[in-house]
Amino acid sequence: MWRNFYLTGADELRNGVANSKGSGGMMNLDTLLNMPMDDFLKFLSIKLNGTKAENKNMTFNMTFTDSKTNYMIDLDNTVLNFKKGKMASAPDATLTLDRITFYQIALGREDLSKMAAAGKVSISGNNEKFEDFLSLLDQFQPKINIVTP
Repeated sequence: MWRNFYLTGADELRNGVANSKGSGGMMNLDTLLNMPMDDFLKFLSIKLNGTKAENKNMTFNMTFTDSKTNYMIDLDNTVLNFKKGKMASAPDATLTLDRITFYQIALGREDLSKMAAAGKVSISGNNEKFEDFLSLLDQFQPKINIVTP
């Protein structure tokens, strides 16, 4: 076990943290493909930056074409909640897309406007409000320094 720490430290000293080999964290494509929507939405609630979300209220309806399910996502009082099988009567925006496209957009790996232009996302309502919601999510750095400050 200690040998692995020393080898990781040596690799960091030679190549730096950003240049380290690896999948870029735990959210690789295989993980995404096998993650249930409820778990992913819980993960998004962890990524929500409470300070940035202060005094913001947003509601979105999500229709996932691949699983034929609906979700209502609600941001209120710096808390992100979701309800499966429910739709808000007056949402800020309604998105229709597949699950993996949503995962990629929410993780910042794909751009919402580019995916909409490519026909992978259908948005009705205020798409700027959803982009504002995406800006409230922290991007975690999966690679950390082992030996360098």
